Amino acid sequence: MLSGENIPTGFLPENLLLPGYPGRENPHAMNSVQVRRYTDNAGSDLHLDAFSFSNEIPVLSLGGDGVILFRNPHTGEELRHVAKRRSLYVMAGDARLLWQHSVLPVPHGVLRYSIVIRTSHDYGEPRARQ
Repeated sequence: MLSGENIPTGFLPENLLLPGYPGRENPHAMNSVQVRRYTDNAGSDLHLDAFSFSNEIPVLSLGGDGVILFRNPHTGEELRHVAKRRSLYVMAGDARLLWQHSVLPVPHGVLRYSIVIRTSHDYGEPRARQ
């Protein structure tokens, strides 16, 4: 994981970041860049990301397709999102603040990477815990 000042300049080209995303105007605002490797039935547990980061979390999906499971902890409703290889999705709003999420295990023989970019609230708008 890279964090804060240790993220190399130019690591993320501006065209990967959405207009208005704090890291676009100030690359040092990106406090965390995680590269995750998923292979042979690897996934992640159901969770909410830390509330200390901004409302928008961009994720770049590389390698094989991945399936993200979203679960509303209040209703039990579940939704699935296919993160196609070479795609960029942004977790924001209720998907970021209310719904838990996990990466479902990738099939045997599939290799998938995700690059997760987080920004501290120091550079983004504050938000309330729900």
